[in-house]
Formats: sequence, structure tokens, C-alpha cells
Amino acid sequence: MASNLGGLSTKQIASLTTAQVQAFSTDDIAAFSTDQVAAFTTAQIKAFTTASIQALSTADVVALTTAQIANLTTKDLAALQTSQMVVLGTDQIGALTTSQAIGLTTSQIGALTSSQIQAVSTADVAALKTNQIQAISTADIAALTTSQAVAFTTAGVVALTTAQVLALTTDQVQAITTAQTQELRKKLAELRLQLKQRADAGKLKLGIESLEGLLQQVGGTFYPKSSMVENVEFFLVAAIIVLGI
Repeated sequence: MASNLGGLSTKQIASLTTAQVQAFSTDDIAAFSTDQVAAFTTAQIKAFTTASIQALSTADVVALTTAQIANLTTKDLAALQTSQMVVLGTDQIGALTTSQAIGLTTSQIGALTSSQIQAVSTADVAALKTNQIQAISTADIAALTTSQAVAFTTAGVVALTTAQVLALTTDQVQAITTAQTQELRKKLAELRLQLKQRADAGKLKLGIESLEGLLQQVGGTFYPKSSMVENVEFFLVAAIIVLGI
């Protein structure tokens, strides 16, 4: 059937029923031109199977309208291969709904370019899960706008890896909210409890390292010049005793 599809006009494409669209094989989908792909209605796009989505060429993916992108099911969007993901335009990325954003895989998140990550809406940034945040490359972390940095939830800030924290720019650090700083204090209290309870050495060491790195970035004038650093230094000394290092 694929050999006959090239003759379908964009008007004919748009008139197809969802049942007819779902009947297309992956070879059929691959045979469509970019103009034909762009002619699919949003209802037809919703009817695409996961296999059909993966059969789109990178040129076809680029040709998708923002309306088509926004109407992909979360399952279909999550099925996009990284080679398809990286060709999405900033307008297409910006068209993603929050439910689509939180459905992205960590591989897809990690494949995003700096310009693509900057196109993610603040609402979508705020909705990202911790494992998605940790999948953002350090280059992309540094590329985040201050508005995006502020959009991270407190849980999201704490979830940042040490490498990601070190990649934060001065402007991003200064944009960190009071609520996020308060969360750091909570983490400090948790570390104190871990020390008191002589927690697992490996977990304790990781906790100290991540907290120390984070404080260096978001502590502002309070770090390393206040009682906060004295607390951290105390914990580090205590940890050395606990860990025997």
C-alpha cells in the first residue's frame, strides 16, 4: 500500500478516519512526505500507534506542527527515539503539555540540546520528576534561564547531583528561592540525625558531599561565613570519626 500513498493529497490525508490511520503499517507511515505528515489532523495524530510514531523520519518529526505535537499521547511522545527527539524545534518543545513533559524518559531528557531545554516552559520544569532532573546534562543545567531555575521545586533542587550543582551559574544561584534554601536546612538536620544514628557509611558520605557542594553554590553570603558552615564542618569532622577515614 505504501507505493500508492504518495499520490494522496493533503486534503485527502486530512479526511481519513482515525480507523484508517491506525490501519497504516510502519512502511506506510515512512512513505509519507513531510507535507502529508503535516496535514494530519490532531485527532488523527492522537490515533497514531507507538510504532507509527517511531516510523516517522527525522524530517517528518521536524514537519509536525505545534498543535500536532501537543496532541501526541504521553505514551507516543515517550516512544520518540533520541534521534527524533533532538530534531524537535524550540517551538515544538515549548508546545509540550505538562503531562507530556513528565512522561519523557530520562534518555530523552538527557538528549535535549541547550536551546531545547531553554524552550521548556517553567510549568513543565516545575513538574519534572527528580529522576528527570538528574538526567539533565550539566551543559543544559548551565543553560537554564533564571526563571526556569526558580521554577524547580525544593525537592527538585535537592535532587540535583553534585555535578549539576557545580554547573549552576551565578545568576541561577542568586535566583534560588528562600523556600529552596529552607529545604537545605532541612537536609542539614537530616544529616545531623544520620550522624547521631551512625547511618550507613556510604550513604552518609554521599549525603555530606552533595550537601557541601550545594551549600557552596546556594549559600550566598551566608556560606562559608556563617554558623551554617560551622555546622557543616562539625558534621564533616563527625563523619570522619564515624567513617574511620
